[in-house]
Parts: sequence; structure tokens; C-alpha cells
Amino acid sequence: MTINNEKFIEERWFKKQGDEWSLMATRCIDCNKVFFPPKTVCPRCFDGKLEEVPLSKKGILYTYALSVMGPTDLTKPFIMGFIDLPEQIKLYTLITGCQYEDLKVDMPMEMVIEEIKKDSDGNSIAGYKFRPVKKEGEQS
Repeated sequence: MTINNEKFIEERWFKKQGDEWSLMATRCIDCNKVFFPPKTVCPRCFDGKLEEVPLSKKGILYTYALSVMGPTDLTKPFIMGFIDLPEQIKLYTLITGCQYEDLKVDMPMEMVIEEIKKDSDGNSIAGYKFRPVKKEGEQS
């Protein structure tokens, strides 16, 4: 599975729905809890009846930090944070499309799929990131 000739960082997390890629989770049919990354058994009620569901592409910035250290294949410094999604998930993510100083807790964010890193052969590996929601009239 590729997007613009890139591979995904974890293929099973992404699914094309119409013209767009979605980040996929699982929802327990019995207790309705949503999990990301997807599970094969509900860790809450231990039931195996799970369905695949797309996660919302928009959420609220819960917290963030600027990192000058981290995995060797990420360009530093980078911004990381947690996004509150409507599915009651706090999603850890890289943040893109802004400067650290532009961020504020509780600001609306949207998911984008971008290059995360390059593999050992120099090929792009794509994954999810979040960026501030652009105000009307702003260019991306």
C-alpha cells in the first residue's frame, strides 16, 4: 500500500475511503470503546467482537512539546503532542505545519498524511501528523 509512492509507517493503520486515506481503529461491539492502534480483542471487556472504524480527522490539542532528542531518523527539533479525538482517544502524534510558538492548548487540529522519515534505501515512509486547522482564507 502506498500513497504518492510512499509506504506507510504501519500499513494496517491506514485505509482508503473514497478519495481519502483514513486512520483506522477498532471499536468493541459490546462495550463501544474505540482503540488505537487497532486491537484483536477488546482490552476493556475481553470480547473479540470488534469492528474496524475510521478515526476522526479533527481533534483538539491536549498538550505538546518541542523535542531536540529522539529517534535517529527524525529531523530535529520536532514538535510532538497529544490530540483529543471525539472517539475519546488521546492520540500521540508529530505536529506539522506550524511553529512551536503558534501552538496553544485546546486549539483545533486536523490530520494530514506526510512523510515521517526515510527508510535505509532513502524511500519516504508516510504516517499521520496533525496541524492547526487553517482559518478561512489562510493558505496551507
